[in-house]
Amino acid sequence: MKDKDIRCICSKCKSFFLFSDAVVKKRKLFNSEIVEKSCPYCGSKAFSPTSEIHWLGQIASKHTHNGQK
Repeated sequence: MKDKDIRCICSKCKSFFLFSDAVVKKRKLFNSEIVEKSCPYCGSKAFSPTSEIHWLGQIASKHTHNGQK
């Protein structure tokens, strides 16, 4: 699967978009160029591929706020 075909969901605005549509932002940090991608709708950097949503939910459901199972 190519990067342009990956469908993502934003955790802030809950919008769906293709990974290729994410906004690319470049900035300098200690003489290195950092490339960040963000949601094209709200600008949030917190988005996940929809193919990993089930896997992330499984991990989150097995842990509690105090670290016990």
